[in-house]
Amino acid sequence: MCDLEVGMARVKEVLESDYAEWCGRSNYPNGADFPNDADGQARLDEMLQSRYNIIFKEGRNYIKVIRSEDREDTGKRESVVGFIVKKATKGFKVGDILKASSWYAPALNFARGHVEDEELKLSWAGI
Repeated sequence: MCDLEVGMARVKEVLESDYAEWCGRSNYPNGADFPNDADGQARLDEMLQSRYNIIFKEGRNYIKVIRSEDREDTGKRESVVGFIVKKATKGFKVGDILKASSWYAPALNFARGHVEDEELKLSWAGI
C-alpha cells in the first residue's frame, strides 16, 4: 500500500531542494547577488523559504502539486507543477506522478514517476 503522506513530503522536499540548488548555481538568484559565505547562504535560505513553496490540493482522483511564489513586485503567484494519483484510475496506480496538462487536469499519456521511487527525478520548474 502506498503511503501518500510520506510520498507528498518527499515530492515537496525534492522540488524545494532542486529550486535551492538552481538558485545556488546562479550568480544572481531572483535578481539578488548573494556573497558565497555563511551570511550570503543564510540570506539565500531565508529568501527560498519565503518565496518558493510547494502546496497540495486534494481532488477526487488526484492531488494537485502547486508551486506558490510570494513576490514583492507581483504578489502571490501559483502554478501547477503536476499531479499525484490519489485513486487508481485510467491505468495509473496510487502514487504515480503525472505531468500537468492544465491547471485542472494531468497529462494521461504516462506516469513520470512514483512517490515511492528511490530517486525522484523532478525539477522545480515542472514535472
